[in-house]
Amino acid sequence: MEERSAEIDRLRSANRKEREDIEKRQANLIQSDSLASKLLEDFAADCYSHYEICKLQHKNDSAAYWLELRASKDTTNGEWQVDCGIFILNYQANYTLAQTYMERALNIVNNNPDFSDDSRGSCFANLADVYLKCGQYNEAINMYTRALCLHSKKSEEYVAATVGLANCYEIISENKKAADCLREAYSVYQQMNYHTPEILLRIYNQLATNLVKRGNFEEAQKFLNLSLELAENDEAIDLPRQIIVYFDAASFYREMNKYEESESLLKKALEVSLVIYEDKHPTISSIYNGLGVLYYNLSNMENAIYYLLKAKDCHTNNRDNEQYAQVCSNIAGIYLREGKLDLSEQYEIEAYNIRVKIFGEDSPAMFNQYNALTALYCEKGEYEKGLGYVEKAIALIKREAGEMHPSLNASYSYVGGINMRLGRLEEALKWFKLALDVSKHYYGNEHTETADAYSNIGGISLYLKRYDEAIDMLKESLRIHIAVYGEKHVDVAADYNGLAQTYMAMGNYQDAISNFEKAIDIRKEVFGNNSVKLKPLYGFMIEIYQKLGDVKKAESYSKLLDAIQE
Repeated sequence: MEERSAEIDRLRSANRKEREDIEKRQANLIQSDSLASKLLEDFAADCYSHYEICKLQHKNDSAAYWLELRASKDTTNGEWQVDCGIFILNYQANYTLAQTYMERALNIVNNNPDFSDDSRGSCFANLADVYLKCGQYNEAINMYTRALCLHSKKSEEYVAATVGLANCYEIISENKKAADCLREAYSVYQQMNYHTPEILLRIYNQLATNLVKRGNFEEAQKFLNLSLELAENDEAIDLPRQIIVYFDAASFYREMNKYEESESLLKKALEVSLVIYEDKHPTISSIYNGLGVLYYNLSNMENAIYYLLKAKDCHTNNRDNEQYAQVCSNIAGIYLREGKLDLSEQYEIEAYNIRVKIFGEDSPAMFNQYNALTALYCEKGEYEKGLGYVEKAIALIKREAGEMHPSLNASYSYVGGINMRLGRLEEALKWFKLALDVSKHYYGNEHTETADAYSNIGGISLYLKRYDEAIDMLKESLRIHIAVYGEKHVDVAADYNGLAQTYMAMGNYQDAISNFEKAIDIRKEVFGNNSVKLKPLYGFMIEIYQKLGDVKKAESYSKLLDAIQE
């Protein structure tokens, strides 16, 4: 018993000493943790300071290095992961790496109940931004929608996510949904007591883009001017956002045939881009592409090919990528228009070889490439060869997505167009109707893709002299286009033009005149009183009034036509 008693005393003494040691070590640990936290705080601040200096000097790789170093020292700090992801997304266009950081931030907030719903919503929106820029629009829509469910409706974060969602809908041509989102964003923003310039700029810019697509150019011009004023005069607007405003404004002016203004803005965008980005940044390549398209529209093929070749040179270090393949396809398009079919084929085949190397012949990513080859060989008169490529495209999509994938619209239309050129009008009509079935299945009956399918059927029905069917199809196309765009849109003018030609073929000249006049009024408002787009319409009016024996009216349209030609 004495031995057992002594053992108890010994253990108690040892435990007492151990507790004292633990308390001492705990105190040392607390002190060490505090020191480590202070060292980390100082280290992070120095990293950020180095980042800011490098960013000001436009040394993007070095700036990213300091942000990544800071983020690596505490992978539980979501803010640091987001800062890193945003910079890499905007300045380096490394979408895969940006996504890694955004997903890490999302995992941090999802695994910690202390974070608010707003924090989770911001992470979903940041990830949506990545998906949007890399072209994964369905994923972006999903992420923006999840963000909206988490954000307070009267917050700037809610507005920003709504504008991002509108941008997605614009790109996939769901313009009514885009307009609804923008109205919601603008309404919420006007009710808020504070405003961030960048969010306001995004609203203005997106509203302008949406209004252009709906044919409301006057209203679009108003928001475009507000965007330009804010981008150029508010120091809170960063340079990447300023470049976007310049680029979008240039696209608007090109649409309005104001080519000098478009060229000036593109060159401003290029000037800023060359300062803040490295030589091989995709934004610089995109602007060169934009200049190439501008000069293509002006039929200045020399300048068009010059800038497209500069876009091509941005990829000297790496040509095994999709963007370079797209540049090659753009160059092929220039040569196709010039009738240099061998050169066009050379560049299109180069694009094809790159994409085969990246994706393989049987990948759905080859779909657009096969369609491009179809267009080339149709122009060369090699219709059977073109038909072979478009059939490959159709087989790829059907294999991956079934019979009703929206991408099949373009391929079915190509097959219809080939059959039209071969004089197989009934076969062409069959394929155009298949395109309509796909459109209605995927988009419903109120979508512009469906309207375009109706328009194609109306056109082939006119060739087949099935005038009643042509009128029904063109009227349905007109109804949808007006519902989506309003009365003053170029697609609405095209529908009036198709109806007018059908009535003209039927000998119903009064209805033909009425529809031609509507098409003329829209094109005047959209393109100006002396646009070349009015020439064919004036020609039809002259022909009708000559048949009616109204020499005075025919002469009046002849004078209008001569004025355009002069």
